[in-house]
Amino acid sequence: MEPLDFAFDYMTRSGRVDMDRLRKITPQFMARYDASKANEGQKISDPVGDNVPGAVEIGFDKTAHPNCSSILWDNLARNPDKLAVIGPIRSLTYAELVAGASRWGNAFIAAGLQRGDRIPFFLDDTPACPAAFFGAVRAGFVPVLLNIQTTPDTLNFYLKDTGARIALCEAALADKFGRRFSMGQLSLRW
Repeated sequence: MEPLDFAFDYMTRSGRVDMDRLRKITPQFMARYDASKANEGQKISDPVGDNVPGAVEIGFDKTAHPNCSSILWDNLARNPDKLAVIGPIRSLTYAELVAGASRWGNAFIAAGLQRGDRIPFFLDDTPACPAAFFGAVRAGFVPVLLNIQTTPDTLNFYLKDTGARIALCEAALADKFGRRFSMGQLSLRW
């Protein structure tokens, strides 16, 4: 990508920084970017082509999968009893993972979230993590995956920056949030 296109893509990739916000925080960059696009007569487009080698190799058509959770749900019909998640704590079949994802998606909806809301995930690598991830995506939310080694200051920055109304956190990790971030509880038995 050209440097301006790369910078624009990098700053807008999360979906949290729209054109208006970008113009407020980086007016000089946006003036330069807008001028370059006007001169080129181009529109912003998806930089990943339809025929990238990896997608061709596995037969993936991105237009047929507007939501990554469809891959999981499609496997439910073909492989309900096949293992989808294998781990030392617990393994899950596709049927179990879809059931868990459905519970998580419905719990996020019941918590009052709106489509497109961000949900910071502060979870260890357990079966609950992929279930919550796919449940959030399936329900139209945006999971923000945070490393459990994140320091409290950085963690609170991410929480504020995402504009999240809730965060999903394992009880054992909750003290990392510190006292500066008050959080309600969403309880789901796993």
